[in-house]
Amino acid sequence: MNPIRKYEETDKVERDVMQSLGYEWKNRGWQRGSQINQDTILTQAWVGPVPNNFKPPKNPERPHIWDTPISEINKSTTNIFDDDDPPAPLTESYKNEERKKKDDIVKYHKELEQDINYKLQTATQIKQSLQTEYNKKVASLSPAEKAEHELNIAKTALEQTKAQIALDMAKVKRIEAEYSRLAEEAMILSYEKPTSSNRREWKKAWDTAHKKLEEANPIKNKIENDKKNLPKLEKDIQNKKQNLDNEKQNEIKDAVKFTADFYKEVTSKYGEQSAKIAKELAEAAKGKQIRNAEQALKSFDKYKESLNKKFGVKDREAIAKALESLKRDEIAKNLKKFSKAFGLTSSFIDFHDLLQELKKSIETNNWQPFFIKTESLVAGKAAVAITAFSFSIILGSPIGALGYALIIAVVGALINDELIEKANKLL
Repeated sequence: MNPIRKYEETDKVERDVMQSLGYEWKNRGWQRGSQINQDTILTQAWVGPVPNNFKPPKNPERPHIWDTPISEINKSTTNIFDDDDPPAPLTESYKNEERKKKDDIVKYHKELEQDINYKLQTATQIKQSLQTEYNKKVASLSPAEKAEHELNIAKTALEQTKAQIALDMAKVKRIEAEYSRLAEEAMILSYEKPTSSNRREWKKAWDTAHKKLEEANPIKNKIENDKKNLPKLEKDIQNKKQNLDNEKQNEIKDAVKFTADFYKEVTSKYGEQSAKIAKELAEAAKGKQIRNAEQALKSFDKYKESLNKKFGVKDREAIAKALESLKRDEIAKNLKKFSKAFGLTSSFIDFHDLLQELKKSIETNNWQPFFIKTESLVAGKAAVAITAFSFSIILGSPIGALGYALIIAVVGALINDELIEKANKLL
């Protein structure tokens, strides 16, 4: 064995070659190493100087740096990695530690894939539910309602596609993690004793790893195709939003015209003054909340005696009977149009219950239950909601002039006393 050299004894050629291979001068020799963990470093080293009058053997088992082409330097005796130095055996604890690391990564990506798949299934179910609901209702929907349903379906289609892309990306990551785990096993085999059996096992492990990685290719292609479809889906949403805005504007225009036609009909049936009071009622209700039941009843009672003098039992029965003739679907349609004209985003529910309570109060002349029911249904909503309700039943039933004045008076009690007084004067 030749004595260990000093760095000063190396020449420039040797230093350039060794440093290009990743070696550094450590103490009194060339070394390079890679850290396995906090406690272990694999180290490869060249030691000893060029011997005097050195003559290489005909078939050297190990070439030396000073007379060997760079391509031959560090040629592995394992025949597994030809560009590596002879590997040092790995400990079982290190192997198990590395395997566990890779297994944990695979587990993480599998769980992530499951979570994203759940989101995809949820998006798919929502889209199917919206489509089913749309198919059932489409015949009875207004143009704006159709447009809104179609917009919601388009939005869920985009979310579904995004979720599918996210799922496919998670699949690719999971496959890559599984590949890394298989490649780790191949790496472990490369550090075993370089027997022919080991080399076969190593090659088999690498083949398995590469086949696993190839599974990601069609998924990657699918991801690219789905991504290309995203702009189309986003454009479809924009178009449907514009269509919905247009239909809403059309509905408002139609509702305003519908209300104007209502005033004309009131004028034709009950006179110009009646139509004027209806307009004043709609105007007075703007921006206001209804009174509570106690306040409304107190206001109505001021004019109750005067009204009673003008309404007989037969009159009340006739008005109640006229209200019974109302068709529920027609009221709902009218209520929706009046609500739209008055700027309501939605009408209050259970108008049928309120109508029944109105009919009972007309028959019994006991108005407290009606005002209580109105407060429970319309409390917190704009006063125009009860105005829209009253116009809907006036338009849809033959209540006559007395019935018209009574309904205006009752609704007026929920807004202000002046309207009750004007309705009273109509009689």
